[in-house]
Amino acid sequence: MNDNILEQASAEAILDHTGEGIYVTDLDCRIVFWNKPAERITGWKASEVVGRRCRDDILVHIDRHGNSLCMPGRCPLHRAMASGEPCAASLVFANHREGRRIPVAISVSPLFGKDGRVIGGVEVFRDESERMRQLEQARRIQRHALSAELPRKGVSVHALYKPQEMVGGDFYQVEATPDGYALILADFAGHGLGAALYTMTMRTLWQENSRHLQHPAKLMSRINQTLEKLTVGDSFATAFAAHVEPVSGLMTYSSAGHTTAMLRAVDGGVSLLGPTDLALGMLAETQFIQESLIIKPGELLLVYSDAALETADLAGRMFGQDRLAGILTQADPDQPDQLLTDIEQALLNHAQSPNLDDDLTMLTVALAPRD
Repeated sequence: MNDNILEQASAEAILDHTGEGIYVTDLDCRIVFWNKPAERITGWKASEVVGRRCRDDILVHIDRHGNSLCMPGRCPLHRAMASGEPCAASLVFANHREGRRIPVAISVSPLFGKDGRVIGGVEVFRDESERMRQLEQARRIQRHALSAELPRKGVSVHALYKPQEMVGGDFYQVEATPDGYALILADFAGHGLGAALYTMTMRTLWQENSRHLQHPAKLMSRINQTLEKLTVGDSFATAFAAHVEPVSGLMTYSSAGHTTAMLRAVDGGVSLLGPTDLALGMLAETQFIQESLIIKPGELLLVYSDAALETADLAGRMFGQDRLAGILTQADPDQPDQLLTDIEQALLNHAQSPNLDDDLTMLTVALAPRD
């Protein structure tokens, strides 16, 4: 009976009755199959697209930053065919036949011939318009929770925040204290909406414990005790908290399982700030260590989430601490925004992708020049 069903129903008919758009291309990304849901989602009929490349004014995928994906190394489908490995779902924007952009979640896989060689690729996509409306609202709420204005007098702080999705699991905050500035950068496990909800909890805990902002280890302990009760499953957060006094340059800091912060000296030498304790939310009784150092004029502190180290290339090699330190060494400390941009671009080049697979957040901290 089952064999008869499969004999009577063609593969094309089966694919036309899925809820997701599916198309197949050859190695040159020329479309050879386009199912009915793909027609419904994009407005393009199979008769209009078969035989053409998707970049030929059809889908013309872009990422959420507006970067074109229709080029080798950036096209998800091309990357899957080149590597012989499928790629997990990611959000891109496709061109609808009416000229508007539609958000679609795509998954891509290479298509293998009988001899085991890659002969083409398959992309599966679904309309994410409704989800995008909800995420846009969540994005506005989350962005409002981050520090809107960063200090430039006494202490100069610059930030780069690039969630992997519309919302992310990274959180940072900078706030004035009676004798300086307190800051924190936290990185919750995972990314997307689930991790983003924890960042809102972190914002609340930061505010509730504002009396401890000048004492990073105590701040960590109080936040950790609450998070340990709230996190579920294997959820946790790494974090780096610090307090900087601009007059003396004294910085006290504490690290909860976070990536090692780097301090660039005036001569370009880079030192690593340790040690680090357990991540937040793992063990309520964790006693956090507080360290201190003097930031000198012309020195620059770099604090970052783990994407700055763990971004991998196509062979699985991570970007790593040495590459990051090398960029910091060569940087102009008077141009911190350029440094953050250079690091992000180096990570994208390393991944050979227009987007990273994880949230990326970085802060630079320096003593501001005195008037």
